[in-house]
Amino acid sequence: MIETNTWVDPELSHEIPRWYHTGIMVPSIPKWKYFTFGGTTGNFEEGGNRTVSKMSDDIYYLDIEDEKHLNWFNIKIDGEKPKVREQSVMFYD
Repeated sequence: MIETNTWVDPELSHEIPRWYHTGIMVPSIPKWKYFTFGGTTGNFEEGGNRTVSKMSDDIYYLDIEDEKHLNWFNIKIDGEKPKVREQSVMFYD
């Protein structure tokens, strides 16, 4: 946890398997949030071929209230979203 500088391994699902996304921790009020963008999504067998995947332009944040209450929220964008991509970089200003 951020407040105690300790690692936790929560049971957490993002509903759709996602890899090669970009993410960043942001100090937000009242608690930290973890933002993710893009990446590749799809369902496949462990160790199987990922050819049935697709690139994403989804933007989510994980509300890090505490390790027992972790919730993902989809961010709706008014206007044009960034193009789909994977293995990109994200900055916070």
